[in-house]
Amino acid sequence: MLASALALGTALAPAAAVHARDGAGLDNRPWGRRTLLPSFGFGLGFSRDATSLGFGLGFRYFAIAGLGLGLSLSDSVLIFSESIKSNYPGINKQVPTNTFYLTPSAQYVFFRSRWFSPYVHAGVGPAFFNNRRGVIGHWVAGPGAYINVGGPVYLTVGVDFSGMFPVGKCNDAYLYRGSAANVQLSGFCSFNWSPNLGLVVAFGGGKRRRNPPPTSAPRNPLPDAIEQTPPPSSAPTPIEPVSPQPQPEPTPPSPLAPQPEGPTPAPAAAPPQPTPEGPAPTPTVAPSPEAPPPA
Repeated sequence: MLASALALGTALAPAAAVHARDGAGLDNRPWGRRTLLPSFGFGLGFSRDATSLGFGLGFRYFAIAGLGLGLSLSDSVLIFSESIKSNYPGINKQVPTNTFYLTPSAQYVFFRSRWFSPYVHAGVGPAFFNNRRGVIGHWVAGPGAYINVGGPVYLTVGVDFSGMFPVGKCNDAYLYRGSAANVQLSGFCSFNWSPNLGLVVAFGGGKRRRNPPPTSAPRNPLPDAIEQTPPPSSAPTPIEPVSPQPQPEPTPPSPLAPQPEGPTPAPAAAPPQPTPEGPAPTPTVAPSPEAPPPA
């Protein structure tokens, strides 16, 4: 298994920094939704009988805040010492010297902090042996923490526990069948642990807050017909001419109506109007009618 991991910080740090500065409307805590964590790893191990080299790459995507789903591809190369090769001729052709790992995994950051974010992770997948030794399963799990060292760059520190299954098939793959005796190589199929130390870059992430929709204007309580009535015009309204009403004609007197008897009284003389100059006029007295002679 890989003993350490190194993220691709050189290529991704500028883009990550630009996104981190866009703080308006974003959840600025790390390991938020849409955070992408590509990685490149290497490992190195020494022992008296063999040297192991490990290489790997992968990525992790945080589907929701704090929960990341990932996939890693790694390769482990086993180099035996010259003493082992001389004591066990042909060992490079019998036991696996190259193991390829495909590991889907999940990681949960249960405390998202800019400076210290502890996490747990676990993964399981197949392991492919060379030298026609078949395919078995492997698992890895362990705790760790992200420690910020500046900007979007974090130091990851943790411990990984790992193992192979089924153990019987794994032991059979690492069994050397010599001409004199069979030799079982140990330490490859049992429970193992290793430190996990590396650098990672938090690329992207953050949840944009949506602005509330604009408040719509209140509806006019008047009917639609009134709403559609155009405003009154300022031009004066023309006045229509009024036709004169016909006056009734006077009714002439009927010829059958009785006429009054006796002389028609003379109209009264109009009183004299005073003149502005001269003496006042003397009124004229009309003579009274003579009395009729006696019979």
